[in-house]
Amino acid sequence: MPTVSATVTRRAPSRTPSPTRPPPTVAPTASATATPVGRFVYLPWAWKRSDGAMGARAARRARLLAAPTVTPDPSTGVWSAPEVIQTLPDDTWQISLAIDAAGQPHVAWEEDGALQHSWRGTGGWQEPGVLAYGEAPSLAVDAAGTLHALFANSFDDNQEIYHVTFRDGQWSLPVNVSHTTTFSTGPVLKAGPAETPLLATWAEIRPDAPLVYYGFWDGQFWHYGPVTQARGLGPVLAVDDGGPLLAWHARVASDRPYDIYAARRAGSEWSLPENVSDSADTDSVVASVALAPRAWHVAWREGPPSAAGVAYSRRYEAGWDDVASLADVSASPPQVLAAPGGAREVVWLNGAAVWSVRGFGEGDWQTPAPVPPAAANALAVAVAGDSDGGLHLVWAESQQDGTAVLRYARRLGCQVCRALVPVALKTR
Repeated sequence: MPTVSATVTRRAPSRTPSPTRPPPTVAPTASATATPVGRFVYLPWAWKRSDGAMGARAARRARLLAAPTVTPDPSTGVWSAPEVIQTLPDDTWQISLAIDAAGQPHVAWEEDGALQHSWRGTGGWQEPGVLAYGEAPSLAVDAAGTLHALFANSFDDNQEIYHVTFRDGQWSLPVNVSHTTTFSTGPVLKAGPAETPLLATWAEIRPDAPLVYYGFWDGQFWHYGPVTQARGLGPVLAVDDGGPLLAWHARVASDRPYDIYAARRAGSEWSLPENVSDSADTDSVVASVALAPRAWHVAWREGPPSAAGVAYSRRYEAGWDDVASLADVSASPPQVLAAPGGAREVVWLNGAAVWSVRGFGEGDWQTPAPVPPAAANALAVAVAGDSDGGLHLVWAESQQDGTAVLRYARRLGCQVCRALVPVALKTR
């Protein structure tokens, strides 16, 4: 497989708050104006330190490693023919994808206020049914093979996060997970170990500042609370035997750009936030995270909202790699997958095409390239890996008649991608 070697240096982990780059954890103040950018919304929240100083971020920017130009190796996988799941309105873009214990893909999407669900059985894609009413679905399959979903729904001028379970071909009644008094948004659901089958995160938009919440389900009840050191937006989650990894975007002052922060939970305690992106003069937002043995993988959108690219970094025990710039344009948040041995893959929407790039070893990246089945007219994308080395892809494809077609394809025979695992999908 042709690759280009790149020298990788490590940044020491920033676990301790620094006078020049404090994590945004105290005395929040807020500006309540939301700025819509395409399909995403950024809220210009601000944080002040307890001493009243706005703080300053270190001007040093981690060196960007340009993606090497090499020819992709065709032996790394063959795509199946695209399959039509459903015809939808062309504003459908909230998609979630999960793979069950039998290897069957399940898809949920928002359509005219209803959350629809379909899955691929032995006879093909099943007729969609209503999962619930709301927005922002997030699917996960627990260790027992049961499918679950989180979503957001508004009632009495307040938006909460709800949980439903799919058993015997039917969805359960919704259970309130968040129980917050203000606006809760952006749920992310992940499967956990047997004693905590489900883990979740979401953001609460409070009058003073946004706050990240974390919760887990013990099989009967949800246990949840704010992560006090995570005052930010767009939280995402990954989990392995070492516990959950949480990432979000935040900024230390209203006149400073957003950065990506990450923290790991051990027992009942979260580590201090680590600044992953460390950007001096541009926004870093809407991350995706994955875990592999001894490594954290984080990808995010970096740059002005109208022209953000794709950036990536990886953390070993010695610290964070320098940030790699993988693409100049990203129309959607990137999604990262990781496997043992250093293999990783990042997928994103580049204009109207789904693109992908794979990395191996210390710093070797293949050439970013369009994903063949979804090379044009894509509106939104979701990906998931499986233990057989397959990569599952679902995307909404715009049609000339004003509708969109929801399609599915799977990449087969990707030995280097074996054991790639699905990660959090952030659609807004």
